[in-house]
Amino acid sequence: MREIKFQYVWKNKTSMAFGVYNLDEIENGNPTAPITNGKRWELVDRRQFTGLKDLNGVDIYENDKIKAVPLNKNDFNEWKGFVTFDDFKLGWYCDGEQLGVYESFELEVIGNIYQNKTDNHLAATNQ
Repeated sequence: MREIKFQYVWKNKTSMAFGVYNLDEIENGNPTAPITNGKRWELVDRRQFTGLKDLNGVDIYENDKIKAVPLNKNDFNEWKGFVTFDDFKLGWYCDGEQLGVYESFELEVIGNIYQNKTDNHLAATNQ
């Protein structure tokens, strides 16, 4: 059975916090936002787990920034992009490439839209 979990993202005036919760935890009242000085942090996002792990065993979530490294250096060049779900094609994609289908490259998580604020994708998706 596939694992269903989400990474919750909260922020206050100076920081961001991340927490991962499976479906059972969510249905049973978790997650709860962090509280600092009596104020609850603002929920910014819920990022869905893709069911994939990168070459270091790190879970890959929606809106993660990944680097794709070809297993055969003659196949194609290394590329980077953000993970999104395509509702029409019903799959996880990164810059037009479907993830988890082809074994011709390894993926590595190198950040996410909240950690890579200089990337254009952040401005386009979080205004």
